[in-house]
Amino acid sequence: MDNNNLLVIVGPTSIGKSQFAIDIAQKHSGEIINGDSRQIYKLLNIGTSKPNKTDQSIIKHHLIDIKYPDEEYNLSMFLHDCKKSIKKIQTSSKLPILVGGSGQYIWALLENWKPPNIKPDQKLRSQLLQESIEYGTKYLHNKLFKLNTASANKIDQRNTRRIIRAIEIEIYKDLTNRTPDIPNNNIINIEKFNILIIGLTVNRKTLYEKIDLRVDKMIESGWIDETKNILSKGYNPKIASLSSLGYSEIISYLNGVGDLPEAINQTKFRTHKFARRQYTWFKKSDKRIKWFDTETELIYAKEYINKWI
Repeated sequence: MDNNNLLVIVGPTSIGKSQFAIDIAQKHSGEIINGDSRQIYKLLNIGTSKPNKTDQSIIKHHLIDIKYPDEEYNLSMFLHDCKKSIKKIQTSSKLPILVGGSGQYIWALLENWKPPNIKPDQKLRSQLLQESIEYGTKYLHNKLFKLNTASANKIDQRNTRRIIRAIEIEIYKDLTNRTPDIPNNNIINIEKFNILIIGLTVNRKTLYEKIDLRVDKMIESGWIDETKNILSKGYNPKIASLSSLGYSEIISYLNGVGDLPEAINQTKFRTHKFARRQYTWFKKSDKRIKWFDTETELIYAKEYINKWI
């Protein structure tokens, strides 16, 4: 096996990336790096479909449970942590397998982005968060639109955290608000790696059915109690991590806004929309990605990886 191999597995939510990655890691002595922006948070387990303790005992996982729900985490931090994990796995003569559906994180690594090292301005963030509470996230999105139309068009109007960070960058990008404690990302040269990107997909109807079934199973597995437990520890329900799919809907339900079936249906609808957005990051027409249908082609995907390795 080439010691500079990097396998990347992408695709929409609920498609089965995690289990597929575990199968590959078992066969090819690999370790998995999380490329999901929400699985980094402790306590958010069921709602993020985080690999369970059994899965993590079978295959070593990196970048899972590395932050508390109210701690800062951004793209620069991910790039540093991800490259550090790749180097560690590489040093152990194992196969690094990056798995996730967070398109920004994945492409930032593979395309060697250089995100602006602008330190957080907590006062500005608090002010913008308060504006979103008073006037709505769309108001905040419009503010970003006036500052940078291209940036606004890339961010979902409901993603308060990303909108606030984008506004922060626009305000400070021409000033000397740099910080020396942002990690240096020159740990490895990603351009020297032999990279294979495997995309898992399925027809839209089947994908939506998979999403709906998984949401139902997560509710049955205790998602509501998990959310109650997080809130009981004193975390503000407005923090970025709790804007994740389903958590905000469950919190609204717990606060008396609507009933449980409504919260579940809203979660399913929002997740359908999120899956569609993931396909804008991972396009079927992108020649860098080798796509396989999970209903009929998983065996071919595994054979393709076998030949590549």
